[in-house]
Amino acid sequence: MKPEQWKQYNGVGWEVTLEDDVLKLWLDRPPGNRLHIASLERLNDIIHALAQDDDVRAVLLRARGENFSQGVDLADEELAAKMAEGRSQRMRFAKLGQQVIEGWSSLPIPTVVSLRGHAIGGGACLVTASDFRVAHPTAVLSFPEIDRGLHLSWGILPRMVREYGLPWARRLSMVGEKVRIGSLPDRAFYHVESGQEDEQAERLATSLAAKPPLAMRSIKSVFREITKEDNLATEDDALCFAQTIASEDFVEALAAFFEKRKGQYKNK
Repeated sequence: MKPEQWKQYNGVGWEVTLEDDVLKLWLDRPPGNRLHIASLERLNDIIHALAQDDDVRAVLLRARGENFSQGVDLADEELAAKMAEGRSQRMRFAKLGQQVIEGWSSLPIPTVVSLRGHAIGGGACLVTASDFRVAHPTAVLSFPEIDRGLHLSWGILPRMVREYGLPWARRLSMVGEKVRIGSLPDRAFYHVESGQEDEQAERLATSLAAKPPLAMRSIKSVFREITKEDNLATEDDALCFAQTIASEDFVEALAAFFEKRKGQYKNK
């Protein structure tokens, strides 16, 4: 696809350009770069186009503003309507998130993400699913779903274990800790100076794009096969999400969050 053709994907929170065989994606949805259904669907379209494009050789994901992403936009009217429609629509939303994460991690070309500030929930899923992550050690990764009474879906749990190790996956998903990147295993991130995240990530993406593409795609295909067996079944993961979001505990967790009080849960 030619550079000008990629411009059709601009909008609903995304800026897309192709330069030097690197597809550059900017998440730009102020304030907070929160993900809503339209932006997730657009990213899904971009991923499908990338999977069929033989000319792009690397992908660079960055975000405008102080924080990478504050997660899913709970104020999204379309999302609220779907959550109120019943289990099938709730599962459909969970499956959309899982399609995005599975598609992103399964791209035949390397993906590089630049992280600064906070990456929360859905934004943290995108960071975790990327091949290479560049961040200052004080940047923060967090998955607050447990404190909202939600199953952490999108098929991210196995990836958290693979990328950060089981002990850290427990702390991120079960405790809901806000974890500084510098605390995670050194192998998980490229550590850079503050303010250098985007520059270093672009340098890495450009370097990867310059390598022999056939060999690069071959290596990624082997990694996909190695990790395939660990991935959660889409239906099971989506069902867990649908069940928890329909629970009384979810309603109480949200109320407690907005009212800044301790939740009172009934396990139902």
